[in-house]
Amino acid sequence: MIDPQGAVLRGLKQAFARHRIALAAKTALAAGLAWALAPLIPGPAAQYPYYAPLGALITMHPTVADSARNGFQSLLGLGLGIGAAFAVAANADANSLTIALVVGIGVLIGGLPKMGAARDWAPIAALFVLVIGGHRADEFSAAYIVQMALGVGIGFAVNWMILPPLHFEAVGAAFVRHRHALGDQLEDMATAMTESWPPDHEEWAEREGVLTATASEVRQAVGQAELSARANPRRERRSRDLRRDLEDVRARDLPDPGHHGGPGERDLGGQLRDVRTP
Repeated sequence: MIDPQGAVLRGLKQAFARHRIALAAKTALAAGLAWALAPLIPGPAAQYPYYAPLGALITMHPTVADSARNGFQSLLGLGLGIGAAFAVAANADANSLTIALVVGIGVLIGGLPKMGAARDWAPIAALFVLVIGGHRADEFSAAYIVQMALGVGIGFAVNWMILPPLHFEAVGAAFVRHRHALGDQLEDMATAMTESWPPDHEEWAEREGVLTATASEVRQAVGQAELSARANPRRERRSRDLRRDLEDVRARDLPDPGHHGGPGERDLGGQLRDVRTP
């Protein structure tokens, strides 16, 4: 039975984890800086300062590499959406038909391969330019993309310069869980090798799933840590051989627990009990 109170506490613990608090603080800082600098942009762009904090917000991600990729893809989507809106707005004003048309075109553009975040921003930009820009679509479009670009740049700079996240701690925690699950399995194997065969251990089937899950957690943690290290200036100060971590996981993979070993394998029973380390 699911413990509602425990689930709530785990959710709160995850929401207020140290890395989430750091991300929230940096996002707030980036949005504030973007809002302060947006009015300094010359020309009509100064009339639309609220797009700069939005650009900062969409750029802030748990890793520097994600920030760069999502910021670039968002600006790409804006540019494509603006182009679609201009193609329609040049021939008609905003109405039900033209709005439906630009949104449809934007969604189709977003379906192109490797668009990422651009798939969401293409229809949004097209809609904004047609509805808000109106007869001043060119002026609004320039202000829109300039302010968003300012926010994207500020967001990336803040994430890159101020404690750029490295998710190495999660790798160690995942390894601990996998090691304990592996140790429990090996202890059962050691016991079974001294019993009559085939051994009757119902827990093996369940524990095999636990081993698979914990090994998957390690691989995911290593992948996230590797991503967080890309373009990260803190990587050199906190180096970790992530490839070796993955090799360790593969080396720990176990054979089928129901495998009937030969006489030589039975002699390993005493040795397997010593495999588990604290």
